[in-house]
Amino acid sequence: MRAVMKKMLATAALSLFCLAASAAIAPRVVIIAMFAPEAKLWLERLGPWQATKLPGLSPDYPAVQCNRQKVCVMTTGMGHTNAAASTMALAFSPAFDLRHSYFLVAGIAGINPELGTLGSVAWARYLVDYGIQWEIDAREIPATWASGLLGINTKHPGEKPPLDYRTEVFQLDEALLQKALTLSRHVPLRDGAEAQAARAHFPSAPANQPPSVLQCDTMAGD
Repeated sequence: MRAVMKKMLATAALSLFCLAASAAIAPRVVIIAMFAPEAKLWLERLGPWQATKLPGLSPDYPAVQCNRQKVCVMTTGMGHTNAAASTMALAFSPAFDLRHSYFLVAGIAGINPELGTLGSVAWARYLVDYGIQWEIDAREIPATWASGLLGINTKHPGEKPPLDYRTEVFQLDEALLQKALTLSRHVPLRDGAEAQAARAHFPSAPANQPPSVLQCDTMAGD
């Protein structure tokens, strides 16, 4: 009798799960921005939007916006804490079915002027969290070191960290990266007088060249 009851309860739970999943929003793409100016680019161009408020999102950005093409935009708020909390709130919400969704984390960033220029679009291969590191008191930095920053659990700046925490670096799906790069490489990027004037201060390429689509790696930390 107990076995039969357990099977009935399991079947009922599965039915409820399937019913909830079928009623949930199933985005094709979820675009994740960190603050309002990053989200504005998408929100002004891909609407109209329907807002779905979720418990656990940033109080500054309490809703996920979705359009008729099943593209959704979530703004997490700045910093690791807000990003983690907002993403968990979305991932665990019964209002969304994310099993077949792609995620695009799209943000504003700086770039080494020897590698890129203002207004460029970069697809990342490796995501590096440099917040997990040590910093030596400025009064105790060895004279031969360029800075007091070094990888955690290392003895000098040139030593590779042992990656003890397993969240220091991630590699994105290479096939997906190459597909995105191929599709977007020749897309014309907007350029204007203000950007051109800013680039003119740099003496050499690529910093003084028009923007382009490129492949890079990205580092972030609080």
